[in-house]
Amino acid sequence: MADKKRRRAKRTADADYDRDADTVMPRAADDPFVVLDEDAAPPLTDLEYYEDERPPHYGS
Repeated sequence: MADKKRRRAKRTADADYDRDADTVMPRAADDPFVVLDEDAAPPLTDLEYYEDERPPHYGS
């Protein structure tokens, strides 16, 4: 049996996709991992947090 070179099909997309998210930026092991969410609300103060978490049957 002779060794045949296999042919592989390659499908390329017609669109030019943004692949920036596919790249990895190296960072030092002691760097903190930070996720920025621009749509997030500003953090609550302690009092605002407790008032927001108060059950509805406690009234206001």
